[in-house]
Amino acid sequence: MPQKPLPLIISLKRWREQNGFSQSDAVRVLTNTGIPVTLDSLQNWESGRRSPRAELALALADFLRQDPTIPKKSSRQPRAH
Repeated sequence: MPQKPLPLIISLKRWREQNGFSQSDAVRVLTNTGIPVTLDSLQNWESGRRSPRAELALALADFLRQDPTIPKKSSRQPRAH
């Protein structure tokens, strides 16, 4: 049965939304910074179905403590002329 997400996950979701990231975008950013996260994991954490393992929770907390603002890359490619 889903429970209320951990405060850490609430902060992660707030970070994701403030940066305008979809869950997939957030997974890409986290993975690129060395935090191995899958889309399934992020969805389970945000819904309260699961919580991150301790070492991953520590890495996420460190990441969020830096209050990272990351520019979202455009998914549109420029047109060739």
